[in-house]
Amino acid sequence: FSRLAALGATSVADDLDATASPERAGDLTTRALRLSQMAADLVQCGRLWRGDRLD
Repeated sequence: FSRLAALGATSVADDLDATASPERAGDLTTRALRLSQMAADLVQCGRLWRGDRLD
């Protein structure tokens, strides 16, 4: 879900960048970055959990 939400935010940010809302585009780009980082963290947690190494 996080990856899809990040992709959507990036797509909307690209559209807004082409219009008169670069500030909103920047906010969405930041949100997309955070969602991508969260997705990577969740993947790593899943690996640790499956390996019975989750603290």
